[in-house]
This record gives sequence, structure tokens and C-alpha cells, in this order.
Amino acid sequence: MADGDAILQRFKVPAAVRSIVREHHGTTMTAYFYVKAKKMDPDVREADFRYPGPRPSSKESAIVMLADSCEAAVRSLGGPSPEQVRDMVHRVIRGKMEDGQLIHSDLTLNELNRVEESFLQTFAGILHDRITYPQEEA
Repeated sequence: MADGDAILQRFKVPAAVRSIVREHHGTTMTAYFYVKAKKMDPDVREADFRYPGPRPSSKESAIVMLADSCEAAVRSLGGPSPEQVRDMVHRVIRGKMEDGQLIHSDLTLNELNRVEESFLQTFAGILHDRITYPQEEA
């Protein structure tokens, strides 16, 4: 993490952007690896599978966190319906709230609802069905 910040400083990336890079994972748990480790060792500590933080301290950092998490979660669904996308985005955002990741960001519930709707519009544009293009004969 410190190496990344040093690189960003060397390339004169603005401090506000460096903060977003540092904060966008917050102290979230890497659930996939935690669950896998827990199967191998029931005494594994959850704390060992959390990012070091800090949690997002701005609305921008929080929105980048949510966008990153929602995008990864939705892509993991593989060809989801609009209802599945809506459910996943809602669960990710609610999970970040319940985990305390957004407490320093000053995002209001109204703003979170608007962020969620914006994500859904974006995913609808990215994940819509495509027609199959005909192959040109040789």
C-alpha cells in the first residue's frame, strides 16, 4: 500500500486521488479467501482477512468503493437478469453500510439511493443482450 502511494506521489497524482486509492477497500473482508480458509481451519481469524484501511473519508472514496465492489459482484453472476443485478447491487451497498465502511464518508441515505440507481443504469447499459453478428463467408 505504501509503495503504491509513493508511486502515485512520484507521478504527482493529486492528494485527493491518492486518498481514494488508499481508502477504496476500507477495512472490508476478502470474503472469498476467508470462507476458503475457514473450511480448512475453523479457528482462522476474520481480522486476518481484512484490508488495512483506512475506511473512506469522503463521498468520492465511498462511491469508488461501492462501484468497485458492485462491479465485481455483478460480473461474478455471469449473465444475470435485471432483478439479479438489482438484488446484488442492493446487497453490496447494504453490506458496506452494515460493516461500517461508510461511517466516515458523510453519504446520506438519499445519496446512497441515487448512487444505487446510477449503478443500475450503468450496469443495464453494459450488460444488455447483444445480437450475434453474422460471420462473413470466405
